[in-house]
Amino acid sequence: MRFKTKALIPVIALLASLLVSLPIAQNQANANERQNRCKVSASRSYTRVPYATPTYNKRFAQTYMFNKYGWCGNQFACLTTLWNRESGWRVNAHNPSGAHGIPQALPGSKMAKFGKKWRTDPQVQIKWGLHYIKNRYGSPCNALGHSYRFGWY
Repeated sequence: MRFKTKALIPVIALLASLLVSLPIAQNQANANERQNRCKVSASRSYTRVPYATPTYNKRFAQTYMFNKYGWCGNQFACLTTLWNRESGWRVNAHNPSGAHGIPQALPGSKMAKFGKKWRTDPQVQIKWGLHYIKNRYGSPCNALGHSYRFGWY
């Protein structure tokens, strides 16, 4: 049986377009599923809290980590535990080794890449800390696991 090449061109083009669109559709489906699984939004009962308090810092981190990295649920629980252990979510937490802030950056000046007010701005500290976790451990739960094993992350 012989096929004519010209007759196969439309079939090949159709198959190629399906293969190209498949990863895009899958990525969109994953994003939609993640968004449904990880609703992070303000409600009418949402109360304002003072800036740079541990409650404010946790709320900011939860929203930022979902929007930037797609992390929520268990990952936020791990981050909460990790940073409760490190700093109690306080921007002015400092220890004798020189580690500073919510994520206990060592030295604290490393956070300057994310903003000039790294000493006092929780948003700068949280953004830097989550970036560090993503690049070093892949996720907050991995970072917490390392912290349990070695006493630091």
